[in-house]
Amino acid sequence: MKSSLNLWLSLILFFIYSDLFVAQKASPKTRLNISPYVLTHTLHLFGANQSYTEDRLHRIIQDQLAEEISIKKKGALKTSTGSVQNLQLIFKQAPIVNAMCKILLDKKGNTWGIILPKKLTLTLPNSIPNNTDHYFIDKTHTLIPIRIDTAYTYNKEKILTYINLNTNRTLFSRHAGVFDNDSLIKSVVYKPNPIVKANTTYGALYQDFNDQDNAVLTQALDTVLVPLQYQNGLFKPKNKWVELKDISPPTNSLFSDNNPPEFYTRSDPNFENFNILYHISKFHTYLDDFDAYALFNEPIIIDAHGNNGEDNSFFTPSNDFGASTIIFGDGGVDDAEDAHVIIHEYAHFLSHLMAPESNLGIERQSLDEGFGDYLASSYSKDINPYRYHDVFSWDGHNEFWDGRITNSTKNYDDLTSSIYENAEIWSSTLMDIQNNIGRSITDQLVFESMFGYFQNMRFKDAARLMVSIDSLLYKQENRTALCSVFAERKIYACPISEDNPDNILSSIYMLNTDRFYWGGDAKLINFSNLPLRVNIYTPEGKMHTRFQLPMNDTQTIISAKKFSKGLYILQVVLPDGKQKFFKLLNQKAF
Repeated sequence: MKSSLNLWLSLILFFIYSDLFVAQKASPKTRLNISPYVLTHTLHLFGANQSYTEDRLHRIIQDQLAEEISIKKKGALKTSTGSVQNLQLIFKQAPIVNAMCKILLDKKGNTWGIILPKKLTLTLPNSIPNNTDHYFIDKTHTLIPIRIDTAYTYNKEKILTYINLNTNRTLFSRHAGVFDNDSLIKSVVYKPNPIVKANTTYGALYQDFNDQDNAVLTQALDTVLVPLQYQNGLFKPKNKWVELKDISPPTNSLFSDNNPPEFYTRSDPNFENFNILYHISKFHTYLDDFDAYALFNEPIIIDAHGNNGEDNSFFTPSNDFGASTIIFGDGGVDDAEDAHVIIHEYAHFLSHLMAPESNLGIERQSLDEGFGDYLASSYSKDINPYRYHDVFSWDGHNEFWDGRITNSTKNYDDLTSSIYENAEIWSSTLMDIQNNIGRSITDQLVFESMFGYFQNMRFKDAARLMVSIDSLLYKQENRTALCSVFAERKIYACPISEDNPDNILSSIYMLNTDRFYWGGDAKLINFSNLPLRVNIYTPEGKMHTRFQLPMNDTQTIISAKKFSKGLYILQVVLPDGKQKFFKLLNQKAF
């Protein structure tokens, strides 16, 4: 273990400064070219109770670096399983913008995982201009002195431009954004939106109508209590978690009064303000159950009517406490009228708090979008299960845009270059897991694993982190459910049992035997990398079916339609003669 660790730690180079624009929908007009080169890196999981302490790892890392390169702690985040230590690489007192590693520690300070790029041979610059404030590693692994310029668009999107100081040309540009004295006052909101409330679909009287009230949309409102700050005799547009501001066009005045604000319906711009305050506050009553995550209590600045009125919303992170922002658009259905959009955008903020500066790379950004869709869908399901899987069921799924779903049949083979299409793979995977083990446990596994998220990671890395977190928190109690879903989605081939990792039989198992019971298809999963002989017998020992499986056949359909009603025994035989048995019960007669 020590020799292999030293090999991995020969040079720690990993992307930071990367929380790209994340939004509810794709925004082609504001998309910029991003980094022309992304370092390849790997997640190494050692398991629990490793002997490498944080201080020892730091010494090992420093010993493997060139003398000119130093490391700097970027701070640790406490988690339910221990902590995550972030490290920044420094050259000539300036940070390397794509150089970082993460060390995952348990509560005893022992390392159970580390995130590293592949080994690189680094070429140092011959000269350094005076205005150098950062460095960048290009595809030839040359360290380039750069300057980062900041500008803002008309709708307050922050743009960072990276200037190569050797050539005085733009290297690339990117969005910096990613698309206690409270009183309870009465207000009206949508829980979560008119479509779900009325168990209906978009159309007829359930349309936007340019924000105008009508009888059915007013009837869909719920009276609730909203926490609101009361200070110096005035009610302020803020509470513990949200501060409302007008920071992007169009301009809208915010309420501030010495009397409790009146009931604003959707025809008044302040309606969206109270919809935001309520749903984020309500979501926090659920987040408070995860008391290990004190960082979730950081407030966020929100503009309910911004983005120049376009039909899109975006989150912009900040490393300063309480300075991150969400701007909601007004195009189509006002985004802040739909709790799905509110929770989705807020999920980007939570992701930033758990894994700052990590949202770069197609799969990593897809995971973030999928995480937001999953939380929005889960939140809606808890209020009313009607169409919970139709994310943005009021803002989307209409003539304005198609929305997304969390009950997609997509798997990893369906991965595309669109982070929004890929989001459905991850959100549907998480919803499958929730349907098996419940909301609270699923969310804790997701939240805890996200502390280990890194740039350019893959879906497989996210799945491996969840399986490892389950081992640390729940002693593998949910491993079967996790591995079954990840296998079904072709994301990660993890053995159902980790009791004996040398037991090859643990990587052969059955999925969907309940579907077989009702006349559907079961699946035989083979991750043993070995050819198999399969025999299926009746209870009397009579052979029903036999076939051979090649070593690369990882999923085989066993259809109940080929069986009569009754019980069957499936026998798997390995080349060395070892055997494993499964029961299959079919209650339908064909």
